[in-house]
Amino acid sequence: MRRRRLEALYGIWPSLLAEKLREQDWECAICHRDFRMMRARERHIDHDHRSGKVRGILCHHCNIMLGLGFDDPEIFEAAVRYLKKYECLLPTSGHPTREPEL
Repeated sequence: MRRRRLEALYGIWPSLLAEKLREQDWECAICHRDFRMMRARERHIDHDHRSGKVRGILCHHCNIMLGLGFDDPEIFEAAVRYLKKYECLLPTSGHPTREPEL
């Protein structure tokens, strides 16, 4: 079932998915969270919605983030400027270690 779904949606086979995971060292392409510590359903195949081309494998959170930003680099650049303006950048792990100050 999964093999047919991968091929139908993304034009890739499980062997290509496994190759992509190895290329990414079993980490999310954005936040670098370890996929080995996640359920398979928390890994998402990221693709360009215009071309359908697979870009990489993302964790659920990063995949949702890209979707909410409409895959628009300008939106993400504006978000970075906003965070830097208020010195709210999170640690490199991507997970907050303390409560934000208001």
